[in-house]
Amino acid sequence: MASQNYWNERAVILSESLLKRGDDFNLALGSAYELAKSRIRKEIDAFYNRFAVDNKVTYAQAKKLLTSDERRGFVMDVQDYIERAKKTPYSPEWALKLENASTVHRVTRLEYLNFQMRQQAEEVYSLFDRDMKGLVSETYEDGYYRSLYEAERAESKDMPFAKLDTETVKQVINKPWTPDGTNFSDKIWKDRDALVNYLHTELTQAFIRGESADRLIKDVRKRFDVSSRNAARLIQTEMAFFSAMAKKESYKALGYKKYIIVAALDEKTSQICREMNGEVFDVDDFQPGVTANPFHPRCRSTTAPYMEKDDGQTGPGMVKDPKTGEMTAIPKDKSYREWLNERLAEAGSAEPVSLEDAPVNEPILIDTITPDEVDKKLREYENIIKDNDFETAFVIDGNGDVYRVKGEKDSVDWDGVSGKDAYILHNHPLNANGYADSFSTTDYAYMQATQDFKEMRLVTPTHRYTLRLLKPLDLSRNEVYLNGAALAYAAGATNQIHHYMMLYLKELGYADYAREAIN
Repeated sequence: MASQNYWNERAVILSESLLKRGDDFNLALGSAYELAKSRIRKEIDAFYNRFAVDNKVTYAQAKKLLTSDERRGFVMDVQDYIERAKKTPYSPEWALKLENASTVHRVTRLEYLNFQMRQQAEEVYSLFDRDMKGLVSETYEDGYYRSLYEAERAESKDMPFAKLDTETVKQVINKPWTPDGTNFSDKIWKDRDALVNYLHTELTQAFIRGESADRLIKDVRKRFDVSSRNAARLIQTEMAFFSAMAKKESYKALGYKKYIIVAALDEKTSQICREMNGEVFDVDDFQPGVTANPFHPRCRSTTAPYMEKDDGQTGPGMVKDPKTGEMTAIPKDKSYREWLNERLAEAGSAEPVSLEDAPVNEPILIDTITPDEVDKKLREYENIIKDNDFETAFVIDGNGDVYRVKGEKDSVDWDGVSGKDAYILHNHPLNANGYADSFSTTDYAYMQATQDFKEMRLVTPTHRYTLRLLKPLDLSRNEVYLNGAALAYAAGATNQIHHYMMLYLKELGYADYAREAIN
């Protein structure tokens, strides 16, 4: 049996790895906030350039109705927003407003600008809510299974293994745990409402006060920064809570009766965490915020099983070989993912072996690889899918986990996998004319919604396409499509509009993009 010090050290390492996911997500979300601010700046600048007199727009000017040409631009924007929602669904309220907007005939300049700013807020918060759900679910499941893995490495006895039930996980992540009776999703949309209300009020008052574009932009950016900080605090606190709950569930599965508080002791450690460090409690009394972490926002404390008899070993220990029944150490070269796949298979949870039998648009974890293996693996996956008559995606996330997603004839949805630092590969089957083009407008919508991926690849029976972003995509899909179409028509390549869309992005310095023929 491993020593208490070993348990404590491993607990801190596991906790830090789980909390780092929250930090990474916060960086990605911060980029989304920055992109929203950049787009809003462009919209305000365009508004003032069109309507301002002496760099000011009066309230009376702002309340004027759009002309016929201006209303056509409004309708085109609405259609673009509706298309974007296919990748990152908006709140039901905003989705309904978009559907009804194109039929509204009397729209003022102020309403148009308000609409554009509301759209930017909706995109950020829809992305936040969607990816946060995936993040906390992944954190809870991974924290639970990794705790079982660490137990098998440390204990000198056969350890029980219980598979998490999907419905149980959903109940845990949806259940409110803070005194205000709201869960993280409720908090996200509450902050969205506060931001939207501010934008609406600030726009109206800015025109009444006759403020300049620069002053309005500065005020709006400041309020977005407040929302970004609120989001960072929520992410860190929720990640601490769900990693703690994963530990609790693992203690119950393993039969541990007591646990010990382990604080990350350094100059940033809070007073309450210093005081709680080393305290021992019954698992039945596990209560986040009271007898377990998180004790405060951004809490870094964690817990470890309490060893009442510490034999001083440093671990890892021994486990029973399921085939021979003999006690043996977990091989040092057996990764966590290999161990988990074996245990899930023993529990009757083996993954589907054939792509044809896989469920549609459901990510399936198939492997874990190192950074050195990425290019080799992507080439292997290309050969598997390039001639398929349906779309399929392989996503290698930032942790090296490889997910396979079987799609449909003309689409595949890998949104269930985090795009942060990911390599994303999918295929385009040949169309009725025997041709397959580059990244589609739907792919472009994903690029805009998830701008922190490492690389996107696309393969067809004849070509390989690769793309890496060089700066935030702040161009509307309509603009990219129309300019790509113009380039394609000029080149006499009307069946390659999507390819010329990507060349347009490359020409403007937004992306590093390449196409190459394959056998």
